Amino acid sequence: MRVKKVAAVTVACAIALAITSCSTPKSDAITEPDASAAASECGPLKEMTKVTLGVNPGAQDLVTSAIKDQGLDKKYNLDLDIKSFLNPPASATAVTQRSVDIGFGGTTSMAVARSQGSDVFLFGALASPSNGVFVPKDSAIKNIGDLKGKRLGSFSANNSATFAVLSAIANESFGIPKLEDAVASLTVAPDAAVLGLMDQGELDAVLTGSTATVVTELTGKYKKIGDLSTEYIEATGTIPVHLALASTETYAADHCSELVAFSNAMRDGVAYVQGDDKAWDRYAQSLKLTDPKAPKALQALLGENFRTAWDQKQVDGMVKLIESLIPILGAEDFVKESPKGLFSLDYVAAK
Repeated sequence: MRVKKVAAVTVACAIALAITSCSTPKSDAITEPDASAAASECGPLKEMTKVTLGVNPGAQDLVTSAIKDQGLDKKYNLDLDIKSFLNPPASATAVTQRSVDIGFGGTTSMAVARSQGSDVFLFGALASPSNGVFVPKDSAIKNIGDLKGKRLGSFSANNSATFAVLSAIANESFGIPKLEDAVASLTVAPDAAVLGLMDQGELDAVLTGSTATVVTELTGKYKKIGDLSTEYIEATGTIPVHLALASTETYAADHCSELVAFSNAMRDGVAYVQGDDKAWDRYAQSLKLTDPKAPKALQALLGENFRTAWDQKQVDGMVKLIESLIPILGAEDFVKESPKGLFSLDYVAAK
């Protein structure tokens, strides 16, 4: 008998409620961001301009901290006023409620928000998932396909972008159409909790967050059976950008120069952290990681999964990701189609 997925459902509902509560009233039709005309007049900022930016811990926090520390926002007459949130649902709500001008959004959560009437849209890429799936070292489980019938723990809910990518891999590479139904149970809890449950024999495998993936590998206690970005690329031939730059049409209507300036600063910030070892030393220290191998491990995993390319090919890949998840997540719980206007190419960083 399948164990009831209480934890997963609870978290999923919380996220859905957060997104629904912040959506604007649903209109009969959602239009494309009316930015093409504005973008042609979108010159550089002529004076220092304050922009509020919402972030939460992880890859976005690392890059935006570097931008502020190195003055890369000022380079484009941009003064970023950074607002910190505890988790992705909170920062996503801040964007859709327009509590911040710009933020970061998961592809799936922003697709849901857009389909429910929000004027949120994505205008640049930040990262592919840097997550791993781990089992005990002596486990007979060899790959993601072997998770069928097993007890799975996850740091993120079953409707999150990260879990959706895992589900897509299970479907594309191993013929498992809906992973959450194929496993014996799904427990959603923080990384430390699901790893502790696996240590106690209560779980057979766990999907960990980005930083936890590095920490888990460094312990040497577990076997890694899945790497989300690598396996999704192998299965589909496209890059799974699950975290992107986000804003709203309301803000973009009169602030195209700010959005382009932010894209420029993000491109420079990613380039800086990818090439500066000290940035990773500081990041490891901020995470209180004392293992001397931690900075290099963080750089190898997170640094390789930053994505700054933003063109039609990348957008097509993200649309493909959304469409592939509809039969997995269900049209009623997810979206019926990739929402019109979700992606914009009007605010790409200058070359």
